[in-house]
Amino acid sequence: MKKIALLPFAFCLSSAASADLLISQYIEGSSNNKAIELYNTSDSAVDLGEYTLSFYFNGSTSAGTVIELSGSLAAGQTYIIADDSADGSITALANLNSSHSFFNGDDAIILKAGSQIIDSLGQLGVDPGSQWGSGLTSTQDNTLIRLESVASGDTDPSDSFDPATEFRGLEKDDFSGLGEHTYTPTDGGGDGDTGGEDGDLAGVCTNCPALDKVADASTFDPAIYYSAVQSEIDAGSDVSILRQRISETLASGHRQLTYSQVWTALTETDEDPANSDNVILFYSNRSLAKASNGSGSASSNPDNWNREHSWPKSHGFSGTSNEAYTDIQHLRATDISVNGSRASLDFDYSDAPLAEAPENRVDGDSFEPRDAIKGDVARMMMYMDVRYEGSSADITPDLMLVNRLTSGDEAALGKLCVLLEWHNNDPVDNAELTRQNTIYEYQGNRNPFVDHPDWAALLYPASSCEDSEPTEPPTDPDPSEPAAAASLMLTAIFDGPLSGGVPKGIELLVTQDTDDLSVCGVGSANNGGGSSGEEFVFPAVSARAGDYIYIASEADGFTSFFGFAPDYTSNAMSINGDDAVEVFCHGELIDIYGDANTDGTGEAWEYTDSFAYRNSGSASVIFEVNNWQVPGTDTLDGQTSNSSATTPIPVGTYALTPATLFFSEYVEGSSFNKALELVNVGGTEIDLSEYAVQVFANGNTTGNSIIALSGSLAAGGVYVLANDGADSAITAVANALTGEVNFNGDDAVVLLQNGEIVDAIGQIGVRTEWGSGDTSTKDNTLRRKAGITSGDSNAFDTFDPAFEWDGFANNSFDNLGRYGDATGGGSDDSLGVCADEATYIHTVQGAESASALAGKTVVVEGVVTHITPALSGYFVQEEAADTDNDDNTSEGIFVKADGSDLKPGDVVRVLGSVEEQYGRTQLVAQQDPLLCGSGTVVPVVINLPKTAQDSFEAVEGMLVTNATDWIINNVYNYGSYGEVAVSSQRLYVPTQLYGSDSEEAAALSAANALDQVLIDDNSDGSDTTEHLLMPGEFGPYNSVRSGDTVTSVVGVMDYGFSAYRIRPVEVADVINSNARTEQPEIEPGSLRIASFNVLNLFNGDGEGAGFPTSRGADSFAEYQRQLDKIVAAMSELDADVIGLLELENDGFGQTSTLAQLTAAMNDAAGDERYAYVDANVTTIGSDEITSGIIYRQDKVTTKGGAAILSEANSIADENGPLFAWNNRPSLAQKFSLNSTGNEFVVDVNHFKSKGSSCGTGDDDPLGGNCNLTRTRAAIALTAWLAETYGDTPTVVVGDLNAYAQEDPIRYLTGAGFTDTLAQTDGLKTYSYTFQGAAGTLDYQLANAPMAQYLVDATVWHVNADESPALDYNSEYKPDSWLNTLVYRASDHDPVLATYQFALIGDWDGDNDVDYLDSRALLNAILRRQPIDDSFDINGDGKINTRDVAALGKLCTRRACATGETSNRGNSPFAGLFSR
Repeated sequence: MKKIALLPFAFCLSSAASADLLISQYIEGSSNNKAIELYNTSDSAVDLGEYTLSFYFNGSTSAGTVIELSGSLAAGQTYIIADDSADGSITALANLNSSHSFFNGDDAIILKAGSQIIDSLGQLGVDPGSQWGSGLTSTQDNTLIRLESVASGDTDPSDSFDPATEFRGLEKDDFSGLGEHTYTPTDGGGDGDTGGEDGDLAGVCTNCPALDKVADASTFDPAIYYSAVQSEIDAGSDVSILRQRISETLASGHRQLTYSQVWTALTETDEDPANSDNVILFYSNRSLAKASNGSGSASSNPDNWNREHSWPKSHGFSGTSNEAYTDIQHLRATDISVNGSRASLDFDYSDAPLAEAPENRVDGDSFEPRDAIKGDVARMMMYMDVRYEGSSADITPDLMLVNRLTSGDEAALGKLCVLLEWHNNDPVDNAELTRQNTIYEYQGNRNPFVDHPDWAALLYPASSCEDSEPTEPPTDPDPSEPAAAASLMLTAIFDGPLSGGVPKGIELLVTQDTDDLSVCGVGSANNGGGSSGEEFVFPAVSARAGDYIYIASEADGFTSFFGFAPDYTSNAMSINGDDAVEVFCHGELIDIYGDANTDGTGEAWEYTDSFAYRNSGSASVIFEVNNWQVPGTDTLDGQTSNSSATTPIPVGTYALTPATLFFSEYVEGSSFNKALELVNVGGTEIDLSEYAVQVFANGNTTGNSIIALSGSLAAGGVYVLANDGADSAITAVANALTGEVNFNGDDAVVLLQNGEIVDAIGQIGVRTEWGSGDTSTKDNTLRRKAGITSGDSNAFDTFDPAFEWDGFANNSFDNLGRYGDATGGGSDDSLGVCADEATYIHTVQGAESASALAGKTVVVEGVVTHITPALSGYFVQEEAADTDNDDNTSEGIFVKADGSDLKPGDVVRVLGSVEEQYGRTQLVAQQDPLLCGSGTVVPVVINLPKTAQDSFEAVEGMLVTNATDWIINNVYNYGSYGEVAVSSQRLYVPTQLYGSDSEEAAALSAANALDQVLIDDNSDGSDTTEHLLMPGEFGPYNSVRSGDTVTSVVGVMDYGFSAYRIRPVEVADVINSNARTEQPEIEPGSLRIASFNVLNLFNGDGEGAGFPTSRGADSFAEYQRQLDKIVAAMSELDADVIGLLELENDGFGQTSTLAQLTAAMNDAAGDERYAYVDANVTTIGSDEITSGIIYRQDKVTTKGGAAILSEANSIADENGPLFAWNNRPSLAQKFSLNSTGNEFVVDVNHFKSKGSSCGTGDDDPLGGNCNLTRTRAAIALTAWLAETYGDTPTVVVGDLNAYAQEDPIRYLTGAGFTDTLAQTDGLKTYSYTFQGAAGTLDYQLANAPMAQYLVDATVWHVNADESPALDYNSEYKPDSWLNTLVYRASDHDPVLATYQFALIGDWDGDNDVDYLDSRALLNAILRRQPIDDSFDINGDGKINTRDVAALGKLCTRRACATGETSNRGNSPFAGLFSR
């Protein structure tokens, strides 16, 4: 912050009044938040002693307040005068806190030096009413900041004043930049920095000040930055301590930006990587010019971008002095309109696509961002939760993430468990890491959940969500309360008679109180050219219900004609009588006059030189000319004023009918088919919280529990209350579901408003069936007659439903939720009759991804191809004769409607509105379809790979099939959601086959993306999952595996959850081409070595308690099942040494997981053959999981103790230890093979994962996060093994978290290790699958002395190809899936290799050692024949008779007998060496 320099008078001060002094900032906030900032634009100090600041109240020409200044103001510095009762964040910066009366928005301000006027705000002698200017650049309830280019003040206070010409505006009580004015003269030349990476960024966007860097991301060291946190983690500290340490770490170095500097910072943090002149808008993913930021007057353009507080500022920090207000960790560049729609809502799964950015969803209480940024949102919110802990050093209070929806004024935000789910499902990517590095450079702190995603599990353990239900919503979530009604409606539109065709404009009626009109706006559609969207957005002002608002193209003509001024003027109202006008709120169209796509000339709604005035109805997106008085064209010709016009415009006369709520439909069907529909027939919104429903059962006069309603109901809206066990056709349209909606035909039902009865069905105190036939209250549906406009408030008089109700048969609910739409059995003119003209489906679909007819109502006619009740609809396809033969347009579409009465092959005629739902074009039916016969559809053949990512858009909704076999590559979601990914071939991770920097790898990555499509079931919820790839019930003994072949599938191509998916019409044909094997297939050898990832095997406290565990089983039963599966699989490996990964790091005692796993292996074997390596340390490293070794003591013997490589004993360079802390320690053990005596080393490793970033330069676009960290670990490991074990045959096993052609593996193989799998099977092998691509993360690498003994190596595919549904976990699966089979014991496949050591002393090569070998060696020694060094058996460097004696100890049989020699009698060696 720039500080004022009050220079001593000995310095040279300006003696004359300086015109270089100006008012640089003006604050007119709430209460006493008033301040003026002065700035010295000159290059010398100014003596303030002759200056005064005067305020002129309410248009007066005499000053009401005069404040005398003192001291001096240095060049380029600021001086602040503030009300001494202002907010502390203002007074703390002020140079002069005054008790004088300060100004309001309608008061002029003059800065004088003596009698000379230096600067002024407002217009002297004029009372503007409340303010000069509008929106953010008005003098009322705003902060105004002088533009950086303004060099001198306004010395004429009597001229007109528009603040927007020289000021930019900030919101009320935004004190950003106070004391930090920046002056950038525009007339200078020179070689100033024009921006860029190291520039000051001044002027990069509108009103964006300079901003320098405070840190260098290239030198960021996470180990140093987070060292205090890591120490607490290593010490096992409580979560509260961890939060405190993280908060302190993040606060340290955090530069608090001004709100103006946030503009500048976002141009860097949110920069479009493909265009450095643009930013990427967070929610819409649009690329927009940096200069199109919504600063000052640009804030009224909804298509500009602004600074969104993703943690809404109303949730804890409304003032700019709060650190969180300007914390760019959560501030994002967003569309102004989208930001308005997001408002201050919590994050949760939401109901409706957001109109201006439909990949996001919104409803009345929550906002759901698009899938690609859900993890980003989660990590930003978790940062806010831990950064702001209510520390005394912060102004910002303690911010909390909670697992509920919050109120707008809480310092809390929801929903925690949804955010955790998003964090896990959308991991950190390169774009997020790049943004984090940029934030670090400009703000100086980090987001720990980007750098350490795994810390989320530490700070938010599973118990945080244990009371939460699964949060992933079905595609069609339960209907929620209706959205709030629009706050505005069009009531008049006019095209006037005065010169220039004025007045032109509209009248709007405010239908409900609103505190902020800036969420609404208007636009015009000229000459049928389609919607222009919001062209005018209201300022942030309040309005009251019943107010009229007038918007005109100009003010003078309007005022002359009507006798009063318009409220607003906008070019959007430069309309003619053939133009439509649209009204928007929250980015959604809420009302319209005319047809945006039709030129009004000659139409019934044309108002050329005339007007139209509403006479009925309420705001609606469907225009009804019958709701308007349209006197015809030229009605106003020759008229000079409205008051004298022959037919005046009846402005200000439209009155809304009062809100009226009553029962409109009653369903008393079979079983739980009970429902009540309520309708608001008034013209204003209803607050449903005033209402409740009550049932009086069996003639009782005491009612059942009151069923309270909630939310609001728009004018003309309906609300359906139903039993939660009702038929899906009822629950699909219900706004609220409860078991309390449970009545019979002899029960009275009443509607209460504030406890008073306003409507009734039946008679309280009487038990009977009321009415007869279909028009009775028992086993029927009743619908209120059209002429009824109010309820029956007397619930005690005689009730006969026939007077006010029409009756329908039992279980008739086809019109529920659609009051007034009933056809009564007759025809509907809008639907027409079969074979009438209709809109072709290919016209609805169009050639683009979204329909050009979205929002329109159309009639289509086609063949039903697939009925999907769980998706609440069915698919139809154009009849063959009516197709357009255009390969780019689809002939199929999804109809959202009840299809229970239809069957495939029916030809139907459907009336519905076109909408885009999550990228799927669909038709929302408005009534039952007409049956028009039957037809057939031939499936379209589709091929993989696709030619483009969106190739299948051309067949969306159509019946498709395959002509060639497809390979299943991903079964991850098959158990839960019935979904698999298929391709033309087995897909491999690009870096499994090619180097990460190669063109081949990049090409394969692109090819893989095109070679996939999903085969799904016919629902999107896990509770309705079908398994349609195999006959019979899916389960442990009837599974589908990656690598299996789909020979034929017929289904409809659908789109959802950001992917194309085939919905099968029948069970697909699948061949188990990748069949399970019961044990690994491998050539035998004298030594078998394996690795096995035990998938977080945690045994609780080792005594049957201690569950749930932090990473593994949630219960002892889960642990036992996990253990049984692992033991069964490891037993089948029949390995002599097994390296273990992801084992609980709980030491080596008898209750340790390692000890109990070994005991379980022995129990399965029936003897004590297995032992484990005790590393003689408390734990191996500090992580929760570690590596271990189990071995068969009947086959091998340990030689010496275990050795461990960690950060502490690694080789190092200038960047620190090469084996960094984030690799789990390497565990090595030397063994000897009992049968031969050969010694060898097994070294078990678990390198740093790809799951979290290690920073710029370490992460690789294709090699993944932390590629350099793993490569350095490989270098360190190679050096350590060479130093520790020399040329001893050595095998490196384990999870190296790198694919076969990535740098860590290339280094190891380059250093002499043999990739045994690549040696025996080639590169197209795998031990792990990720997102449908296969590759090896698990290895057995043999050094040269060991590789010479290699016989065979293999991966046993028992895990990676299996569905996770078959693992040990019991959550979200039926008991029939629980199993102890070897399959899916882990997520990584075990790797097994065999080696054949030559027998030491086997002279004749017959695979044994006996006296014949000893005799042959002795003969060779005596005859001085050449002898191989391997016969230096005693290792003394010589070969002599001592080695013959030593050879006798290696005999493979007792007494060194040959295979043919009896063991009885004396040894053949008896007396051989006697003396």
